[in-house]
Amino acid sequence: MKFIPIIILIVLSISCNLSVDSTEVRVSEAEEQETISLDDYFSVDQVIQLETTDDILLSHMPTKVRLFEDKLYVFDKRNRKDLFIFNLDGSLIKHINFVNADTARFRNVVDLDIIESSKSLAILDLGSRKVYFYGLDATTLKGEKTIPEGYINMNYANGNLVFLPGRNTTRESGHFFEIWAADLESKKGEYFPFHENTNTNFANSHKFINFDNRLSFWEPFNDTIYTYDFIKEKAEKLPVKFPNPLPSDLYEKELIDKINYVQNTETESLFINNAYSNSDFRFFNYISAPNGVLNFFESKGKSFQGKSYQLGDYTFETIVDSVNEDTFYSILNMDDDSQNPQLILFSVK
Repeated sequence: MKFIPIIILIVLSISCNLSVDSTEVRVSEAEEQETISLDDYFSVDQVIQLETTDDILLSHMPTKVRLFEDKLYVFDKRNRKDLFIFNLDGSLIKHINFVNADTARFRNVVDLDIIESSKSLAILDLGSRKVYFYGLDATTLKGEKTIPEGYINMNYANGNLVFLPGRNTTRESGHFFEIWAADLESKKGEYFPFHENTNTNFANSHKFINFDNRLSFWEPFNDTIYTYDFIKEKAEKLPVKFPNPLPSDLYEKELIDKINYVQNTETESLFINNAYSNSDFRFFNYISAPNGVLNFFESKGKSFQGKSYQLGDYTFETIVDSVNEDTFYSILNMDDDSQNPQLILFSVK
């Protein structure tokens, strides 16, 4: 089945407590369209072609993109663990490769984000178990903090730093979702305990989306969107119902057994990546055995499923992430593989 590499390359980005949302997301009831139109829900803010030279080569799906004070911070760990800082016209301001950086402090940089309250760049280094705080030029070290072992993803959200710890066995204890003060002086909360959720071996590269004071994340073999609302101080699970769900006993199997099952199935669907949910809309993309990767979008009582999204004159395969708490982004379809990604930034109407 052609889409199995997507599970390995895309799904390794993933994640879980309290109240369950009373409304299930039912994919089978969504209207089928080749391309889902988003014009009723979002507006295009800007399209940015990132500069390309022999020394500025990004993967076509960077790990994280952030927008702050008219600059784009693009973290790409799929190639060489690089940070690129661009102007909004796409021209490069600065490039840092963390593997070859002129410092001995970086051992294994796995994530970064902008601390808006202190105008700092926070860099999460798994190898040293530290978060390094730099000026926005990514040159001046402002401080560092030792953190618990195993933190693998980090987002700045609602004035806090939120971490996702890695989890590699069903025997580990802890929580998927840990909230700290932005200066890392105190932990403010932890949510979605390991033992109540099914995620096992896909925890090596969790990803979660922050938008409008609300965080969302997911698990590929649990068909559930997990959210935390900072305003309501509420954690929720939102179940996703496919017409042919995976069997529940698959959760207990080893990773290779899960991959083999999905690779050879002809009927089941699998919720895989890029999920977000709030009171106004929700979206995610998933694998359908007959149709490959599909998108789901729901808003204002309407739900759609299709191969791609259309917004104005632009087409893209999936809503990738948010660049700040007000704006989403995606990667426009590209015909020329030699070019850096072209970003489309869009906000809610």
